[in-house]
Amino acid sequence: MRNNFFLYYLLLLIGQMMVCNFLHVSPLLTLNILPALILCIPTRFKTASLLFIAFISGLVVDLFSDCSIGLNAFALLPVALVKISLCSFVFGEELIAREEEFSIRKYGLAKVLFAILVLQTMFLLLYIWADGGSSRPLEFSATRFGLSLLVSVVVSVPLVSMLKPDERK
Repeated sequence: MRNNFFLYYLLLLIGQMMVCNFLHVSPLLTLNILPALILCIPTRFKTASLLFIAFISGLVVDLFSDCSIGLNAFALLPVALVKISLCSFVFGEELIAREEEFSIRKYGLAKVLFAILVLQTMFLLLYIWADGGSSRPLEFSATRFGLSLLVSVVVSVPLVSMLKPDERK
C-alpha cells in the first residue's frame, strides 16, 4: 500500500477537481476531501513538506477547477500546519515519533472521525470566509458550513479507510 499511496492521492486530487467542476448540487454545499488527503499523508513527512504538498495540491485544484485561484491553497495550508500536532494529540505522540501510520481499525472510528472533523472544520471555516462568507448573510454561511461539514466528513471517512488500511492484516 505504501507504494500506491501517492498514486491514490493523485487520483483523488483529480476527483476533487472533477467535483469542483461538475458537481454543483447547491450553493450551500462545498464538498471537499483535501483535508482528509492531507491527514493521510505518511507521518514521515514533516511540517515543511506537508505545507509544500498542501500548497501545491490546493493550487492545482484551484487552477483546474472553477473556483478562485488560491482559495483551496489558502484554506489548506493551516490544515497542513496543524496535522502533526493533531495526530500527536489524537493518536498519541508515539505515532509521530515512530513514524507509524494510523488506521480506523488500529485507533478506532471515533478518533479518526474526530481528526477528520477538526481538519474539515478548520478548512471550511477559512474556505467559506474567503469565498465571500463575510458578505453573505450569516444564516447562509452557517447553513453552508453545516451542510458542507456533514457531507465532507461522511465522504472523507471511507477515503481515509482506503488510504490508511490496517497493515496488520
